[in-house]
Amino acid sequence: MKKNVTHQIEEPRHKRPKPRYCRRRSTPLSVLLEKYLQHLEVKGFAETTLRVRRVHMQMFLTWCRRNRITFQGQIKRTSLEAYQRYLFDYRKKDGRPLAVASHLTRLAPLKVWFKWMTVAPTFRATRLQN
Repeated sequence: MKKNVTHQIEEPRHKRPKPRYCRRRSTPLSVLLEKYLQHLEVKGFAETTLRVRRVHMQMFLTWCRRNRITFQGQIKRTSLEAYQRYLFDYRKKDGRPLAVASHLTRLAPLKVWFKWMTVAPTFRATRLQN
């Protein structure tokens, strides 16, 4: 006896809703972060990677808001050192500090994001000129 097999056609992905923090209080930094994560998605990064990066970078954006940093130009070396200190002082729900590896997983994506912020406008301008 033959089974009726129906093939499901995968629907195209719809635009994902913006994360809560972008809908609530969008800042220029949160807009840049959203563009950066879209850039990574286009480059083929896994959804899990994007989700983890979003969570870790959201922690940085929350810290920035508390310290009244809303624009890219306001981030200085001293800001990053203060954020690193914040991570050192941060305590998990169980009261324990973050592991050194956790510090690195939160700081490394920021380094790449900052590089993207400085290179991306130049790259776009060059593409428009050509």
